[in-house]
Amino acid sequence: MFFSANSCCFCQLITADGVLRSVLTVFAAAVLTTSPIQAQSEPATGEVGTEDESWGKPRDLLKDDLKTCWQHFSSVNQTVLPNVWRRVVSDDQSKTELICTGDPRGYLYTSQQFDEFNLNFEWRYVSDPNGNSGVLVFTQNDRRLWPTSIQVQLHQPEAGSVFPSGDAVTEFTVRKEGLAKPVGEWNKCQIVSRAGRLLVHINGEKSGEVTGCRPASGRIAIQSEGSEVHFRRIMIRTPAALKEKVTNEEKSGEAAVNFSDEQNRPSQNSGC
Repeated sequence: MFFSANSCCFCQLITADGVLRSVLTVFAAAVLTTSPIQAQSEPATGEVGTEDESWGKPRDLLKDDLKTCWQHFSSVNQTVLPNVWRRVVSDDQSKTELICTGDPRGYLYTSQQFDEFNLNFEWRYVSDPNGNSGVLVFTQNDRRLWPTSIQVQLHQPEAGSVFPSGDAVTEFTVRKEGLAKPVGEWNKCQIVSRAGRLLVHINGEKSGEVTGCRPASGRIAIQSEGSEVHFRRIMIRTPAALKEKVTNEEKSGEAAVNFSDEQNRPSQNSGC
């Protein structure tokens, strides 16, 4: 049977075919939109929870003199802590800042070791558009630039990037750009660690999550990396069940490896 161009049946078939094609096109677009297309730098697992009743109360790591909670390593021998790192308190005690000169290179690190934690802090560069620093988590006692750790990048153009340093490894890395505010403004960072997984937010935006961190415990360190950088409101929360936990190392005051100078030896009476 043949249809002419003016045939009613022919028009109906053309119309039905067009509707069918439209439906198939919309369906295909929906499938492509909702299909999980995963970048190699992102883990397939769910996010680490940032709000959890199991977290204990926050502790201010800048509340006391730096030597109470922190030690330091410098790439230049005999460099004393105040020449690189200064805790500055306002006259009315309402504001406390940690100021790093950036020179010489090195890092300030906690006397205490951490595995699971929720760390929040703010940072800014005073004037350098290429300002560079970072936070090293799970830092090991191999005193070098840079030690085995997982780095959360604070480099102004790449803030929020996450990658292993030294002999550390992760299943994924995160590379980000454009998350930092303009130079001179305060930025916010949140780092959450749970069971070898790290979730990072910069200025309220998720920069990424990495899994399979090895090592998955160690000290938290802040880099001195050539730029003057200011920090404030360095607050940490740990699981409530671990509130009273003290490592054998902290009980004895002995480090996992020998320290070459006394000024860098962990304090036995650290309140942190």
